[in-house]
Amino acid sequence: MPKHKAEKLIPTELREFLSANAGQRIRFDRKTQPDIEVDTVEFFVPNDLKPSKFTISTLEYYLNYGEHGDDPELEYKVEGIDLIRDCNDYDPDGILIYFPEFHEFGFWDCDHLIIKMFQNVDWPIIEANLSSYINAQWYPHLVDHYLLRPWADERCKKIKPKPSY
Repeated sequence: MPKHKAEKLIPTELREFLSANAGQRIRFDRKTQPDIEVDTVEFFVPNDLKPSKFTISTLEYYLNYGEHGDDPELEYKVEGIDLIRDCNDYDPDGILIYFPEFHEFGFWDCDHLIIKMFQNVDWPIIEANLSSYINAQWYPHLVDHYLLRPWADERCKKIKPKPSY
């Protein structure tokens, strides 16, 4: 039985995977999987999971996607559970996240302050194609995803934006 709040929020299959791989580094072969930036990861163990807030900037949505919702100078904070403890060459924050409120996985681009989600993708699908989902931030065309737009997504109505200045 999960002891910590975040551990209770994740799907059972994910919790089992994290427990089975506790403390292990998973390596992907660049020869057989050339579309990767991150080739080595270590996941959090279930006891170390914790909810975090990931910032979305409407200015970045405007600059990168030509839309900004109701205001180009707002920030939204979206709660998720970071799954990657460590990886090679990059800050692991946001590389692979479970968003309990949406029951979806996705990633947060910390440079552009956007979130992309993997719709209708459960943990067994991610586990079967782990390197593509972990590297989706750099190679999004390899997985089905959508841009989270809090101002247009009914599921985000409880998330109140704040001015970014």
